[in-house]
Amino acid sequence: MRTLLALCSILLAAPAAADGVARYGAPVPEGETVPVAVALADPEAHVGTPRRFEGRIGEVCQKMGCWLMLEEDGQAIRVATRDHAWFVPRDVQGRAVVYGTLGRRQAAPSAEGAAAPPEPGADYRIEADGIEIAG
Repeated sequence: MRTLLALCSILLAAPAAADGVARYGAPVPEGETVPVAVALADPEAHVGTPRRFEGRIGEVCQKMGCWLMLEEDGQAIRVATRDHAWFVPRDVQGRAVVYGTLGRRQAAPSAEGAAAPPEPGADYRIEADGIEIAG
């Protein structure tokens, strides 16, 4: 069923428009855009408020396209599609502008019951409502 949903979302997703930008999820509103490296340098200043974030697409979920990594200046953050309501192609690449909310994640406990130390940027993630990708 998830495979069918993923396929439908990719087929229904708008191809790149005349401006060369592919759009997925909800429309990305106009406004100030925060580079990922800036957001991660002072994450508490950006937590909890929906805004535009930008960076280069790194890794993409190869199962469904439900998450991707945005990278900039040696910093990276996971971007998850809100509620798995939409997906991006698994081979997508380029620069992206994501509209969503930066939030703090709880570290998962290890087998011994203690939380593992987080990787840089790993204790934050963006729940995305929409994304624009410039090819």
